[in-house]
Amino acid sequence: MPSAPPMSTRVVGLDAVRGVAIVAMVIAHVVPFARDALPHTALGVAGQISDLASPLFGLVMGVSAGLVWLRPENQSPGGGLRRAVSDSARAGVVFALGMALSAVGSWIAIVLQVLGVLMVLGLLFVRLATPVLSSAVVVAFVTMPALTGWVAPEAVREPNGHGSVVEQLVQSLSHGQSYRALSLLPFFALGVLLARLGLARAALAERLAMAGLIGTGLWLLLEAVGVQTRLSGDWPDQLHDLALVLTAYGLVMMYAGYRGSTPGLRALAALGVLALSVYVGHVPLIKAAADQPDLWSSDATGLLMAAAILAAVVGTALAWERLLGQGPIERAVALVTGRRLRR
Repeated sequence: MPSAPPMSTRVVGLDAVRGVAIVAMVIAHVVPFARDALPHTALGVAGQISDLASPLFGLVMGVSAGLVWLRPENQSPGGGLRRAVSDSARAGVVFALGMALSAVGSWIAIVLQVLGVLMVLGLLFVRLATPVLSSAVVVAFVTMPALTGWVAPEAVREPNGHGSVVEQLVQSLSHGQSYRALSLLPFFALGVLLARLGLARAALAERLAMAGLIGTGLWLLLEAVGVQTRLSGDWPDQLHDLALVLTAYGLVMMYAGYRGSTPGLRALAALGVLALSVYVGHVPLIKAAADQPDLWSSDATGLLMAAAILAAVVGTALAWERLLGQGPIERAVALVTGRRLRR
């Protein structure tokens, strides 16, 4: 997950949504330690949490990009070009980080390469006029499932994060089994539109949450009548992801709008500020623990290992943000790409 955009006044609700996304991703990655100990219902909930993470990141990336591109300095042709170059450079760094993490060899399907490609594709939407953007969002949600299924049917899908740079670019764009930028592109575009509509509108957050709950009901109805996901990224899968994303985003932003900056919201926001560092840091930690199966061979030790890793990751991130502010990976990416991070 690319680092949060440099904003003189951070949007706590948006950072909190990013925090939800990174916690969801870490939870999904520690579940294998405790899989044999968890009841079927808990595994089902964990599956929903896993499904939420990457499209929610896509949405938040779009909102962040939309806010950045609304700044006056990015409205001129010269300013827009500089911003596009900066964003593309950041995308390249994120992609390279993903390749490095994939080389670690954990059971985690690394998403950073996909998000790097998504950052570049998302530039197609950031300068569109709002009416055109609204239409483009609808077109993207309608067409991308068919496009990904046509370009990359199941027979040619590949595990994410394997092979050469070119092979990983293809996987990240369209052929990945777990993640594809084309599948996340509608969420990014929707995020850009939400930035245009305003993040302080609690009524909008309410409508988004309600739409998410209605979408969840529709997805459950389709499941019940046998209309189920047959290929990652198809229409039922996209409906499911959209329902989860709208519900999570709407509820968090609605809470932020009505309750303000509560301690719980600030904690989630702190995790969101350090999302890239949290992601990069948790991969080798999980790899190290996974390489010691004797430490989590029983149901009890498996649960303990999963809980310990989650607590260590979250606790370290909260302490770092409180004491030092921006995360080390966020600082490094800003240094490499010439961006300035501000609180």
